[in-house]
Amino acid sequence: MNRFFHEKALSIAQQAALLQAEWPSLRVLRQREALEAKGTLQPTPISAEYTVSITYRFGGAPKAYVHDPPLARRSEAPGDPVPHVYPWRDGTEGHPCLYRPWSNEWNAGKPISRTIVPWLLTWLANYEVWRATGKWLGGGAHQTRTKADYS
Repeated sequence: MNRFFHEKALSIAQQAALLQAEWPSLRVLRQREALEAKGTLQPTPISAEYTVSITYRFGGAPKAYVHDPPLARRSEAPGDPVPHVYPWRDGTEGHPCLYRPWSNEWNAGKPISRTIVPWLLTWLANYEVWRATGKWLGGGAHQTRTKADYS
């Protein structure tokens, strides 16, 4: 059994309907076995507005992406990557790590609209604090990976 099916799974149509109803700033494109939600989110009233997307294929794990403004390091130093992201294969800043996939924090029975989207907003708020202070206050247990891990 797939590790993401611990509860009765919500269909793609159900996930899409909840996303569209609860997050009108996101436009949801639905296919038979997958969805993509694109739009803008603002973590706090004084925060930047971020263009984001969330992809989900039935039976897999949702992934969130920040497109604009792009995620940026605090400095160009190689040891100063954006915390709690999965880097791209080329070692550049990737997409936010919102939860531990090996735990039961998210599974297909949980609405993306009530888990992944709020978690992304929290991640973005913590990212802004980190950019300003150099301290990641969001907690988490993300393993640091290097470019060599993806070679």
